[in-house]
Amino acid sequence: MADDLLGNALDAPENETAWGNPEVTPELLQAVAKAGFDLVRVPVTWSLHTGPGPDFTIDPAWLARVAEIVGYVRDAG
Repeated sequence: MADDLLGNALDAPENETAWGNPEVTPELLQAVAKAGFDLVRVPVTWSLHTGPGPDFTIDPAWLARVAEIVGYVRDAG
């Protein structure tokens, strides 16, 4: 269940719902925890959100969204 709902949300090139995944919300992660999962993998494709070299700076908005989702996971236990 967790992998089906969250598995590729942060890998999709267009946006996190592009491949049929729901938007990642605190409620989604709470439902995953309630279903008995105590470990969630959050795969992220960084290359689509980096600036040009030589610095390859990660887009701050993308980094903030990843941190937000990780926070949802942690808050859900």
